[in-house]
Amino acid sequence: MIVITFAVMKGLNVLAKSMDKQVGTLRKNKLLTMIATVVFLFLFLPLVIIVITSFGTEAIITFPIKGFTIDWYIMALASKAFMSSLQLSLLVGIVATLLALVIELPAATCYPETNLKERN
Repeated sequence: MIVITFAVMKGLNVLAKSMDKQVGTLRKNKLLTMIATVVFLFLFLPLVIIVITSFGTEAIITFPIKGFTIDWYIMALASKAFMSSLQLSLLVGIVATLLALVIELPAATCYPETNLKERN
């Protein structure tokens, strides 16, 4: 267990050094920062609107919302089909995560650090 912990910490350290170089490049280039911000807003803003409108009382999406309710969430949590789908999704996610850890952690400990330094 201790060996796995050290391997994970070593891998995170190498990843952090790599990310510092990439983030530094992003901060130096203003155009790249603006493009990244626009893409982020393009992807994130619809999700925010959906979450906000999900608390409305109307059966369709209206903005601004009329009223405030959590009835839609109560109905979803009361649905047996939704709950069984949620349980299956969580189970698949947990199994996939554990399987990835079992495969990737030993592989990361076998990968020599010199190869990572040579690439940068």
